[in-house]
Amino acid sequence: RQYLRAWAKSEKIWCLTNRATANPNLMNIAQERDFYKFRHLDQADIDFVRKLVVEQATPGLRPLHERTLNQYLNAQHALVISEPARSQIESIDHAAKVLECNYLEDWHAEIEARAITHLACLQEGDATFYKNSDACIDFATFMAAQHLRTQKHRDAVVHPKSPIDPNRIRRTWPLVSQMLVTNIAWSMYVNRQEQPLRVIHNATGISFLTADQPV
Repeated sequence: RQYLRAWAKSEKIWCLTNRATANPNLMNIAQERDFYKFRHLDQADIDFVRKLVVEQATPGLRPLHERTLNQYLNAQHALVISEPARSQIESIDHAAKVLECNYLEDWHAEIEARAITHLACLQEGDATFYKNSDACIDFATFMAAQHLRTQKHRDAVVHPKSPIDPNRIRRTWPLVSQMLVTNIAWSMYVNRQEQPLRVIHNATGISFLTADQPV
């Protein structure tokens, strides 16, 4: 992070679009500290998530959202009951820290791991895997998760004129975004015949540049 801060202050980036330089800032190249760290929810937060996502979802997806919510609350319960022992037992403190830091990271890592073979196919110009139900669901979930996982997307949801407490949105966003990933992936899956996955070939002789955000 110190390196990124120094780089953002000292370096300039050559923009291919307008052949000019741009001075980046830290928000363009890194997330806020502990962005994926576990957030504890109170009952009002839980009610908010249910009303915002679970109750508005397609009926068939509601059991999946309830399962996602229950898994999150089980993790939260484990952290709460371990709190008294953390200062006395090193192994419990370590396990709690791992859960706090890795709960969302592991979820993203599992999604990305299932997409690796599909990305390799796309690099070879082959999108036929999208016709397979399981492969389509895995890849659609990957695409949705990549789209929603960024700090920029969360901050866009925290609208300054919204009547909803911005802190409530920030606390619940890790859980809400998990559920929204399911909604988007399901939509991509059920509409895969009308909206097939297509491969665009670059025949210009000029390399195509992308960042670490594939969407």
